[in-house]
Amino acid sequence: MSVKRTSGYHGRSFASHEHGGTPEDLMSTITEMIAKRGWLDVFDPCPNDPDFDGLALTWPDDRPIYVNPPYTRGKIAKWCEKCSEEATSHPDRPIVMLIPAYVDTRYFHDHVFQHQGEISIHFFKGRLKFVGYERSASFPSVLIGFNINVGMIETFDPVWSREKAIRSQS
Repeated sequence: MSVKRTSGYHGRSFASHEHGGTPEDLMSTITEMIAKRGWLDVFDPCPNDPDFDGLALTWPDDRPIYVNPPYTRGKIAKWCEKCSEEATSHPDRPIVMLIPAYVDTRYFHDHVFQHQGEISIHFFKGRLKFVGYERSASFPSVLIGFNINVGMIETFDPVWSREKAIRSQS
């Protein structure tokens, strides 16, 4: 089953970004998980367009959301807040977010660790190599699944598994 990837910006894909596109093997695993769950489309509110503001959009509630936000200082906090709010208001819709693993930040504590719904967190061993860059990132990365339960985590394998999930709560 093929999964259609669309964004809020005239159907553009999330192939590239101001900080680099999602690594292809990771994106393949995420779209495979989405297809296994029966969804045919994933919404990306973060296309690589400086004039586009995915935070101001009303996100669709009928499909999963994939967020690889701009990593510019100050922007990640807003994306974490939006993802947490969207997950709370639509508990049946999964949201997967890829961000730097800066767990000491206020936004990580306020919107990830303190999120009240189902959430799963996966820290990657090593550094990811983003599309558009020759070298691996200079920072660690974390994949956060809002409204992702343990049963869904297993479908992420090899990216996520019970052994790799640091926190999974309901």
